[in-house]
Amino acid sequence: MSIRLETDNKKHDEIIENYRKNALVKIYQVKGTDGIRKLAAECKFPDIVGTVIARSELKSSIQSEVLDWLENIDKNLITASQYFILNCAVVDEGWVNSVSNQCNTRSKDWVANFLLGLPFNQNIFRLLSSFEKDITEAYWKKTKRYYLNNSDLEMINWVVEQLLINERPLNALNATCVFYGSSQTISLDCNLLAKVLKKVAFTSYLNDEKSTTKTELISAIQTRDHNILSAIKYIQEQGQLSKEEVASIEWIYLPLLKYNSLEPVKPLCLGKEILSNPDFFVNVLSLVFKPKEEVNLTDASKKSRAENVWLLLSMISEIPGQQENSVNAEKLREWVYRSREKLEEIGILEIGDTQIGTILSNSPPGTDGIWPHETVRDLIEDLKSPALESAIEVGKFNLRGVTTRLPFDGGKQERDLAKQYRDYAEKLTLQWSRTSEILRRLERSYEHDADREDWNVELLE
Repeated sequence: MSIRLETDNKKHDEIIENYRKNALVKIYQVKGTDGIRKLAAECKFPDIVGTVIARSELKSSIQSEVLDWLENIDKNLITASQYFILNCAVVDEGWVNSVSNQCNTRSKDWVANFLLGLPFNQNIFRLLSSFEKDITEAYWKKTKRYYLNNSDLEMINWVVEQLLINERPLNALNATCVFYGSSQTISLDCNLLAKVLKKVAFTSYLNDEKSTTKTELISAIQTRDHNILSAIKYIQEQGQLSKEEVASIEWIYLPLLKYNSLEPVKPLCLGKEILSNPDFFVNVLSLVFKPKEEVNLTDASKKSRAENVWLLLSMISEIPGQQENSVNAEKLREWVYRSREKLEEIGILEIGDTQIGTILSNSPPGTDGIWPHETVRDLIEDLKSPALESAIEVGKFNLRGVTTRLPFDGGKQERDLAKQYRDYAEKLTLQWSRTSEILRRLERSYEHDADREDWNVELLE
């Protein structure tokens, strides 16, 4: 079925192309090259005109005229000529050599436009090397072809660098998309990729590409975001950059990492630094609660920075010292006590305890199967911090996320959870009384939610 469909489409395309060729010949017979020029200048799709000329019997007859359009101020004529060049070059590489001999006698505009019409491969790169800087700059600033074929991927770093040098960071980013997932043994230069990502962060899409419709703009932004995520993931995996450099890139793109629905990419370096370095954790909090007076920092920048802090903390899904479902008690206690010491020094201990509690709510179950882990229970009992305990409770409750159920299920799920926490609380009440009380509060929260779900069912009946 698919083979027949492919064949039918091919025949359909051949029929359309033959109609176009015949129409082109008729125009030429009646109006000559002036008629062809007028067609290219006034139609909506000059690229199709150029393509049909290159594939028609008129190719040799009007080639000189079509190539002259490269010096015209009419963009349609230039486009038609460039697609003529593209199709001729694809069929016959020798044709490129013969026409490129004209470059010595033509204007710089003609040369630049001719080069922009050629296929994007190593042949154009060799040609570019023979021209002066102003010609090559004109090429890299204007080219719309920057995707390499697999056979030319070895040039990927050079291509990205040329686009970046010529102030086209978004195009440089897009050019990398053909690399990810390829079977090439070469690698992307992560230092170069980091420069691209930093430049892209402060570049409006509309500054680099002109989209004519809202749909095109949305598609372009989605493509950009996908390529950003791919680039960050690649940098994280390669290990070529320092953790500080990777962390700085993760910080810039935290909102995208948090809210993207394309693929899961986490701020790995920032997350690891938070969980392993209590001084860094406190410094991050101090950006919001004890901000230094910075003359050059606008209110918008302060707001953006604060939002990033909350995003980062909300993306933490483990606790310090955790290794899968086990916890290194010494590392966890050291992190908590060092954090609290620093927090007290700068006068935000209660706020800090809330954030520590939120992180501890990610605790795995203990060796007895009861949540939270024994080491976290011991900390709760030792610290006796209401702010920390409340945050653990709220954090655990919020971790449940969205639920699904049948219309008349009511609060069964919530009652099951309430029972689970009641059982946990009873087992811990003697040794970990404060932890047991947290579990009791979770039990009551789920009982309340269960009543609400039951009430919703009654309204439906």
